[in-house]
Amino acid sequence: MKSTADGMRGFRFSSVAAGIKAAEVDRPDFGLVAADVPAVAAGVTTTNLVCAAPAAITRERLASGLCQAVLANSGNANAYTGEIGRRDAVELIAEAAGSLGIDPELVIPLSTGVIGVPLPMTRMSSRIPDLVSGLNETRFMDFARSIMTTDTRPKTVLLEGELSHGPIRMLGVAKGSGMIAPKMATMLAVVLVDLRVESAFLRECLLDANSTTFDCITVDGDTSTNDTLIVMAGGGRQIERHSRRCSPGRVPTWPARSCSTGKAQPSWSKYGSSGAQTKGTPPGWPAPSPNLSW
Repeated sequence: MKSTADGMRGFRFSSVAAGIKAAEVDRPDFGLVAADVPAVAAGVTTTNLVCAAPAAITRERLASGLCQAVLANSGNANAYTGEIGRRDAVELIAEAAGSLGIDPELVIPLSTGVIGVPLPMTRMSSRIPDLVSGLNETRFMDFARSIMTTDTRPKTVLLEGELSHGPIRMLGVAKGSGMIAPKMATMLAVVLVDLRVESAFLRECLLDANSTTFDCITVDGDTSTNDTLIVMAGGGRQIERHSRRCSPGRVPTWPARSCSTGKAQPSWSKYGSSGAQTKGTPPGWPAPSPNLSW
């Protein structure tokens, strides 16, 4: 990816300041990712016995294998809020879906921040029209900043590869710095791919990747109530659909770069070093075999 201005085909991003943690706080804390059409989607959520309303709703809605929008916030985890928390999350989703003109079942919520405090519904609801009107395919760094809590910087990575039909791109946006133990972290992560694949294949790739990455991290031994990792594939109208059964050997080349610095991301270094293209497959994507490739 040459610059953040290149954007992501089929996906748009936005963020606003909604004063979620406190009304006087003026920083981005409410974000939106929207696909042009329903994308194939898969996800994994916290294994904590105490599961926040947004994570529970995400589990239910991703069972369909489709998602068209992600409504995310920092400053309030909407955890330990009981039925009020679930009702509030569903209400915000419905308002966002109405502004987008899409089915509410295709919108999922992500929340992170303080626990045991209800969402400031009036402040959040009033900013949804601005979130939708501000959508733009190049604003993923703004979205990344909107989900930060104790993070010192936004966490993003862009990958670009070549397939037989042409180039594809993958974008990852995440937050998380504390309450980190095996089985994910205090983490929200959204991964987008501008290639449409089969739902079962996408989920298989996600589970494989998660088991050797986020599920292996330990810092302080705590597992959060809100951990969620989502992958959305093929949000554009003109995206070609791919299955896992193609001819062998079509492995993308992946130069990995940090969106903020343009330098290779250390965790992806074996897939691209200092911008040089290196053959290999990204985490979770199976290596080529006689029965499996792109």
